[in-house]
Amino acid sequence: MKMQASLTKHIQRCHKNEEEVKAAMSLPRLEKNRAFRNMKKQGIFKYNANIMKTKDVNEDSMKELLKERDHGNDIKLAMCSLCKAFSARKHMYRHFRICKAAEQTDCPPTKVVLRVLQEQDYPQDYVQFLDTFHNDEPGLLIRNEEFLKDFGHVEFQNWKGSTVKSAEKLNTLRSKLRRLARLFIHFKMLTLEKGIEVKSCADMFKVGTTKLFTAAVQKMTNFDSDVDVD
Repeated sequence: MKMQASLTKHIQRCHKNEEEVKAAMSLPRLEKNRAFRNMKKQGIFKYNANIMKTKDVNEDSMKELLKERDHGNDIKLAMCSLCKAFSARKHMYRHFRICKAAEQTDCPPTKVVLRVLQEQDYPQDYVQFLDTFHNDEPGLLIRNEEFLKDFGHVEFQNWKGSTVKSAEKLNTLRSKLRRLARLFIHFKMLTLEKGIEVKSCADMFKVGTTKLFTAAVQKMTNFDSDVDVD
């Protein structure tokens, strides 16, 4: 893209009076190039983040995004979790080999889905966790229902300081959220039969729906005893 290719020149010409740019211009050639690559990367991140926060993630918006390197017409992009570089998803493994930020940590870089840039209320690692759920009914509920997302976020934050292996804790949380989502599905079916409108998973825990909640628990227990559900 023309905008991506000329970004370094844009920084040098239009931001030449900024301290960071002036400092970079006085460096030896190799260090100067490294400094401008970092500024260019920051600029691309800010530009792409602005697009993702104001538009839906679809083919049209993806075409507007900038990336670190030109990979032809491939518009399926992802972001490096460490340095925030943008690249074609299928070529991210190449970036991971040369990611400078990875040299400064023991944590390996991972691909970040662009939906992360649209999330305002949750940290990046939690949004990535939500994206691991299947696109079945419980999974879609977990990724979109506010009560379930908030509940999962609290649990997710709590396990961070735990000494238990992360993978084990994540699997436990994943199972807990899926059980809660399935319970809500059974609860909604019962309330629908009674002509009661429910808008949130939080409605299960209201005093006026105690009997329906108990019935939903029993219904799900009976269902799970007949069907092997993870």
